[in-house]
Amino acid sequence: MTTELKEKPRILIIGLGLIGASLAAALKQDGFAGKIDGVVRQAASLDPALASGWLDRVTAQVELFVADADIIVLATPLSNFEKLLLQIKPSLQPHTIVTDVGSVKACVREIFIKVFGTMPPNVVLGHPIAGSERSGFNSADPNLFQRQTVILTPTA
Repeated sequence: MTTELKEKPRILIIGLGLIGASLAAALKQDGFAGKIDGVVRQAASLDPALASGWLDRVTAQVELFVADADIIVLATPLSNFEKLLLQIKPSLQPHTIVTDVGSVKACVREIFIKVFGTMPPNVVLGHPIAGSERSGFNSADPNLFQRQTVILTPTA
């Protein structure tokens, strides 16, 4: 399968805690030319997320922006992954690259297989080796990933 990104891709970050919000902030700070959408868990987080200027669109309805996404980053606790994948599966496009920021890979792979019946070829499991003692959207740091390693674990 060949996956080509559009000149101006649309990234969907599902989960705007420390890692997800920091990713959005870093992309904006570094001049990312595409669009950045976000999904928050609670509707009360919609206004602060939009006010940050890091995101082009924000929703609390996870399936709302899935069909538009070229890249989806799962940045929620691993305990939410199965429910989340079941929600996005109907709208997920074949060209969309899906990655995650979870700290373990074997269980994430098992969840993908459980939901999709096989490991989808457009999934690249990932783990940024970055973090902070703080959490939540307000702890976002656009420099969090500077000089940090990201481990990618693609499958065949």
